[in-house]
Amino acid sequence: MSSETPSTKEIEAVSWLVSRRIWASTIVFAGVLVALIAVMGVVLYDAPLLHGFRRSVSNPIGVLSIVLSARAVAFGLAQGRRDAAVARGELSIASDASLMGMTTVAAFSVIGVIAAGVAFPLLVETTEQFTYLAIGIAALVVPVSYPILVYQLGQRTATDRYKRGFRVLPAVWHYLWTLPLVVLAWYLTLGVDPLPVTGEAARLFDAQTVFVDVWTLLYVAIGTPTLLVFLYPFRWYAERVVRVVLPS
Repeated sequence: MSSETPSTKEIEAVSWLVSRRIWASTIVFAGVLVALIAVMGVVLYDAPLLHGFRRSVSNPIGVLSIVLSARAVAFGLAQGRRDAAVARGELSIASDASLMGMTTVAAFSVIGVIAAGVAFPLLVETTEQFTYLAIGIAALVVPVSYPILVYQLGQRTATDRYKRGFRVLPAVWHYLWTLPLVVLAWYLTLGVDPLPVTGEAARLFDAQTVFVDVWTLLYVAIGTPTLLVFLYPFRWYAERVVRVVLPS
């Protein structure tokens, strides 16, 4: 059976987001990383093994690092499994998405992203009436544009890899758009305090200290698919140029 006539067609974004194998692999690799950290503590610092385990799971930043690292490995393995499934003709993509359509939706979603920035209690101060207007616009635009962008990005990266022969890795793009959601879930689950940001990064916002809180993470999560969809055509055309300049 060829990859053009598969037995299973999937919507990419849904498959990557709810994959039980990816979540199970993430948990397994996270456990392996915790064990490795504990063992390294014993070998390098002669620390008690249980102390290493406790330190690994008690530090919020450490927990986040472990989860993100484990999730990256799980996504990489999932990419290999999907490549093999497509090669065997067991899997194909439900539909394609055009670059023009993607950027059109992304341009529309910018309205919602800007409105969300005004509506959220971030760094923008405005009148009460304008805030209510921004809330209304964001409530109308974001729930529509966000899932469309995620869907289009998933379909396009997959069809570029499996039908057009591009060397794009869908796993990377799905990892990136889900990354802010994972960080937001970490922040809410562990009850992390707002994270202070100082130095040059804070001075960009004309402040000495900027705090990254739940609103900041939520805003980043909302805007990430829009940013990725705007970036993807540049990556796509760059590979086209490389193919012309350095034909394989």
